[in-house]
Amino acid sequence: MKHRFIYILPQYWKTITESQIIGWLEKDYQNGCPFSCISLVSDESKLIDKDKKKSIEVRIGGTYSEFVFGSGSFIARDRKIYAYLKQLLEKSNSDGVNIVFISRISYVGSVMKKLKKLFNFKYIYDERASYIIEYDYNNHSPKLKKFLKIKLKRMLVKKYETNCLKASDLIFSVSTKLINYAAREYKVDKAKFVLMPGAVDSEQFKFNNELRSKLRAKYNIEDKIVVVYAGKLARQWQKSETMFQLLSNLIEQDSRFMFLVLTPDLDISSNLKERYGIPDENLLAFSLAYDQVPSYLSIADCGLLLRDNLPINNTASPTKYCEYICNGLPVVTSKGVGDYSDFTKLNELGYVISDFESIEEETKSILQYICKVYNDMEQRRRIENIGRTNYSKEIFMNRRIATYKRLTNQTDKE
Repeated sequence: MKHRFIYILPQYWKTITESQIIGWLEKDYQNGCPFSCISLVSDESKLIDKDKKKSIEVRIGGTYSEFVFGSGSFIARDRKIYAYLKQLLEKSNSDGVNIVFISRISYVGSVMKKLKKLFNFKYIYDERASYIIEYDYNNHSPKLKKFLKIKLKRMLVKKYETNCLKASDLIFSVSTKLINYAAREYKVDKAKFVLMPGAVDSEQFKFNNELRSKLRAKYNIEDKIVVVYAGKLARQWQKSETMFQLLSNLIEQDSRFMFLVLTPDLDISSNLKERYGIPDENLLAFSLAYDQVPSYLSIADCGLLLRDNLPINNTASPTKYCEYICNGLPVVTSKGVGDYSDFTKLNELGYVISDFESIEEETKSILQYICKVYNDMEQRRRIENIGRTNYSKEIFMNRRIATYKRLTNQTDKE
């Protein structure tokens, strides 16, 4: 029996799509499991160009198609997607091909639940986060006039998440804390989960001392202590203001400190720089393509990843953490960031801030820690090695391929 693997993804979102989806599928293909992709988009303005599509297809070993479901209600959207996938499954059945779907999209679970009543296929839910936790975080204090609408929408979000977890044959989940949460709240057997954190390609994210020297010379920062943040700045949970406040405090105490910000949100970076009085010579900000980020991480001496100690972050797996440590960077992080805060402490990979209310008092301790590890190449290689052996995509490939074989063997027996 032939098998076909299809990843159903939302519209293409540059860094997120590359690091969290296409990068994994490329590794799958390199390990003998080619993939096709179906991107679900709301309108034609969100379609990618032909050259980008072709480049992705070469990397994943299959086709990259896009389905425009158009405007309308969520009911209309789900019906259109159901009809589209039903037609695909009918053709596959007639061709003698069994399909394994993977998707991270919340509403796809409901479509899969209905299709499973008609067809024999397998479905992996790629659980990057809890949709209901994210929804509650973004709607924690609604205005009274919006309360009923938010409550009704919450019921829909809960239903979607339930269907994803229940209809799936297996679940890729990014952290043990997310697995524990989903198993407890939705009564899902833990045997159904496969831990698959936000890992990175360690051949791409690795320390390059020669490049470090060249780039530091290019920007005239050879003697600077560089703290880097790589990611967006617009969301509240990204703690942008806290990061800039911390760097302002560090610079005030030691002028050698510099903040390197790798972000598409350059306007926000500029505004925060002015608000917290960070001098021009103590900040560099760039908007880079994803494949440029590893080179600029080599410039830095320490990575920054701050989050509030809340459920949305307790269950998370920010890819930037893996990017940092696979590049050998010690990380200044905070308590309750998925599995990473405990991992940092256990392996002495950085400094964990326990409480943001005491960050002013902790600034001196943070400064002392960063100065201690500054230019310590032995420490950097140690962290890089721990990153490669724990949070590189290569480490998890045997687990992924074994999961695919397990599902296809089940399908063949059925």
